[in-house]
Amino acid sequence: MSPAATPDPFSSDFVGAERRAVLTELLDIYEDVVAAGSTAVVSLEAPRGWGKTRLVHEFYATLAARPGQSYWPLRLLEADARGSRTRHVVYPSRAMPPDGAVLPWMWWGISCHLRPDGQPAQVLADAITQVEAHGAPLLEAAAARGTIRRAGSALGLALLGIAVPVVGTASAGVDAATALWQTIRASVTANRQRIAADIDPDAAERLDLVDRSLAVAAAARAADVPLVLIVDDAHRADRSLVNLIRRLVEADEGSVLIVSTAWPDELARGGEGSFGAFLRERQQAQAVFRRPLDRLPRDDLSRLVLSEAPATDVQVVAALAARADGNPLVLRGLLETRRAQRQTRDGRIELSADEVARLPNSYRGQLEERWRDLEEPVREAFAIAALQGREFLDDLVRVATDALGWGDDPAAVIADVADRLSWIGRLERFYVFQELYLVELAQQEVREILAEDEVQAVLLQMGRSIQESLDHARLAWIHLPPRLAGKLMELDVRLALEAPGLRPRAFESALQLSMILASRGADEDAELWIQSAVEFAASSEDRTRAAGIRAVLLSRLGRNEEALEVLMAEREALEDGTTDAALIDKQIAEALLEQGDLEQAEGVARRTLLAEDPWAQQALTEVFIRRGDFEGAAAHQRSILERLGADDMPSTVGNAHFKMADLLHQLGREEDALHHARIAAEILEERFGDSGHETLRARELAGIALMGLNRAQEAREVLSAVVAGYAETGDRWRLSRLAAQSELARAILKTGDPEAAKSLFVELLQAWRDATDPAHANVALTQELINRCEALMTHRVEVRDWIVAGVRGGDAADVLADARDLVSTSRTQPLDEQLHDLSLLSGVLWHAGRAEEAVEVSQHCAAVARGHKSDRRRQRELERLEAWLAGGRSGLEMPDSEDVGGAVRGALLVVASRRESSPILEMAILDAVRLAVREDAGLAADGLAAAAVTGVILAGERLLHGYPSFA
Repeated sequence: MSPAATPDPFSSDFVGAERRAVLTELLDIYEDVVAAGSTAVVSLEAPRGWGKTRLVHEFYATLAARPGQSYWPLRLLEADARGSRTRHVVYPSRAMPPDGAVLPWMWWGISCHLRPDGQPAQVLADAITQVEAHGAPLLEAAAARGTIRRAGSALGLALLGIAVPVVGTASAGVDAATALWQTIRASVTANRQRIAADIDPDAAERLDLVDRSLAVAAAARAADVPLVLIVDDAHRADRSLVNLIRRLVEADEGSVLIVSTAWPDELARGGEGSFGAFLRERQQAQAVFRRPLDRLPRDDLSRLVLSEAPATDVQVVAALAARADGNPLVLRGLLETRRAQRQTRDGRIELSADEVARLPNSYRGQLEERWRDLEEPVREAFAIAALQGREFLDDLVRVATDALGWGDDPAAVIADVADRLSWIGRLERFYVFQELYLVELAQQEVREILAEDEVQAVLLQMGRSIQESLDHARLAWIHLPPRLAGKLMELDVRLALEAPGLRPRAFESALQLSMILASRGADEDAELWIQSAVEFAASSEDRTRAAGIRAVLLSRLGRNEEALEVLMAEREALEDGTTDAALIDKQIAEALLEQGDLEQAEGVARRTLLAEDPWAQQALTEVFIRRGDFEGAAAHQRSILERLGADDMPSTVGNAHFKMADLLHQLGREEDALHHARIAAEILEERFGDSGHETLRARELAGIALMGLNRAQEAREVLSAVVAGYAETGDRWRLSRLAAQSELARAILKTGDPEAAKSLFVELLQAWRDATDPAHANVALTQELINRCEALMTHRVEVRDWIVAGVRGGDAADVLADARDLVSTSRTQPLDEQLHDLSLLSGVLWHAGRAEEAVEVSQHCAAVARGHKSDRRRQRELERLEAWLAGGRSGLEMPDSEDVGGAVRGALLVVASRRESSPILEMAILDAVRLAVREDAGLAADGLAAAAVTGVILAGERLLHGYPSFA
């Protein structure tokens, strides 16, 4: 009988004193976590079928049935829970809160599984979608605490993957929560297709999903709602999920209870990055509890039998319990065999003890028996499906059975079985065999029902159907969902390996699949697929393409010598002057540059000039760059652009303009760089789309050029759009996104908002540390920029002193960026501060030899002063400053001592009217000293005399210390 405190959500009792004790402990740990606002992990460990997930179901039901609170629904599984239906079910199929429901806690259930290749599937993207059902009550709970903005921002990041601005929201109230949730949900609905495309079980580690999952916890924390995270089959957890668990435990913020189920043997075998490794690392920690489960005693197993068939003879009950050997899943399998079902009448199992002894007592044996008991059309449909692997499309099964002339609709058969059995699951448009052993059984079946020529015919028919779908998508430029496209390509290649007739057309799939995997960082898997492409290549052009891509992958894997050997071997088979030869030469030259062999690289690069292929000829541009000859590189790149025409691929033209823009930026020719970057972005957008990596890189470069032109606000807008574009790509271009965010933070700094810039830099600092080696240059640079923001926010006087010291030392050009930053951040300062910083910038520009810009700044300074006509003295002073710079302009452009001297006198007069020291005065004294060095002692004396009027002659004396002859 069930304990009184535990309502029975199933048709069978929750049995076992040990199981009840573990449930009680789980509830106690939950209470401790809630009371302390801390994080804990409970790992339930036992072999397959020993009742780990059932324990999770009881935990859920007990929490949901507590008085004074309610959750929805009251049970994880509302349907008949007999047999194996509870397996892998850790989240309710219908989680719909009733109107006005108060959220007592939040349940987040994640079930781990393996991909067809045996590697852990990435599950976080799919799991995050569960949070949507909790959005409204979460925000209502946060509104009651006055934390709705924090909760709304975190919830938006979790569901959309991008920051959602939460502005103008009342601090409390259901209406505010409802309005904010409607806004977030509308964004989720509008982005539903992008969110669905992000669910990719084949993806490598996704740090962006970890960040979004942490935002789920942050939203619950802001609402003061405890979070219960269930991780079923955690021994199969992918790196992203393990990373999330680690981060939650290390942060130890909010009330978070993580309950996992796992197989002990698999935990012990788990290597680096696995959940088993995490448990071993944390096994001494107080927040981690490992709870192994024992076999169920025979008395408890007997109780389970009697709950199903209470009139069964005691000896039969005992025989069934003994046959199960402590495993409740095996006992369920015994009761569900066709023999046991046929012999059960009126609540009595009419089997003899000998008949029980002949029943299969292993999970695999029971699967085999149940397979044999299936109707013939079902076995045939599964057999055809298994030719595709563990995941299969029912449409392809229909194609195959139509080719064989079978009458039954296999899709309907499979759908029916999926509803009746727990053998088949659904993942987007694919069905999945839940157990790998079922795939083996089905594949054995296909060889029994089909001859080899029929198997080949079926493979060819399915393969051609796939290739037609892929060809249609390419020709019509229809974008298939990424996962579907990838799976179709994978199927295309796998079927081609079995059916040689498919290989010529499967080449493109192997090639594309390799590049998709490489873009996800799975270089080793990509290299395996590219080998298939090499094997499938039907022409020399195909072989060259495959060899080139394989060499890139080998280089990324650190196998540089092998990559060069692949390229050299391919080059020997090609004639000089052909496009293929030039493309391979380009890669060889780049490989030699990586090895530092500049001379040989240049020789190979010049061979590319024999072919009319602008893309290949850019190898010589790279040689110029490596030599440090940017002018030569720009000249060669310009010649390439001049030869490009309408027949060249848009990607080639766009990338050539991008390279030109980058070179011009390196040369400081920002206006020209901006021109080419914009051309590149426009062309690349047509080819790769608005969020294509190449498009975003070109736009980012345009933003950087705008900063170089001091058009910071425009740069900020451009770079904000670039960062948003990268956010839509998920974690695919993580480092590129971080680099763009860094440039955006610089632009924000230049627009006069050091506080916002610092906030973004602080986020970036942690992101760089997570994504790269902590000693990475980006970490140090970002910290330096944070320090600059702080200086601009709180230590403006010290920054000015630094700038003046730079000018004194003859390093005006080096401190020019600091002077610009000072001006950009003075807009929130009093008017005196603004004018002071503008006058300082004009002086720095003058000493940096940028006279025209100095005049422009002074004119702007005067315009600012005119906007405040109440202070006539300041206006007159600024007008004199403007006159000084305008009058000295010709002298600055053509250093004539009288004009320069006039400028010095004008500056001194302006400063003298203030009767105080200033950076401009000290620069004027410096110029007087320089005039003295040029043997114009009279003008120098006038300058120093004027300086004496202001009472800062000591500053001049300090400067003169370096010129003893004049002193």
